[in-house]
This record gives sequence, structure tokens and C-alpha cells, in this order.
Amino acid sequence: TSLSAHLGPLTQVVRDGWIKYLPKLTFPVRSGVHSNTAFGLALSYDYATAVEDELLASAISGCATRLYGGDTGYNPSFEPSGEDFLSPSLCEIELMK
Repeated sequence: TSLSAHLGPLTQVVRDGWIKYLPKLTFPVRSGVHSNTAFGLALSYDYATAVEDELLASAISGCATRLYGGDTGYNPSFEPSGEDFLSPSLCEIELMK
């Protein structure tokens, strides 16, 4: 059996959890590390489009618009901090493209 078949049940749990959780998410984490909300949403959106999961893609898109849709005039002088390996602003740009 394939790795995909073995991971299928776990993938479904994570997918269903995202769909339930995203409408409840009230603010994004804008750090420059793995906990960055835009980073996780962008990776999840890529997955949703790759497997043609329109419900998941729609949930992610709606959450992204709600959390980031009004952002303007970001000041990049806040980046990078001494801990960052991701750019919070570039993560957001990637998500919202």
C-alpha cells in the first residue's frame, strides 16, 4: 500500500479540523516562525488546490480574507527579528496572491 493510503485517515482528520476551526480563528499569528498563521494557511491552500478540495480551499480563502483582507501599509522595518526564518509580510503576500 502507498504512503498516501496510510496517511489518508490522518489527512481527513486534519482537513475536517481546519474546516471547523478556521471560522473561529479571531486573529493571525504574525511571527517569523512556523506558528505564522499565513504560512500554515498558504501551505494548506496549496494542498487543497492540489487535491481539488473546494470546501477546504474556500474555508482557507474566507479566513485569509477575513484576517488579512484589510491590511495595508505594512512597515517592513519590523523584519527580521533575531528569531525569524520566515518573513511575516512575505508569508501574507504568498497567501493573498
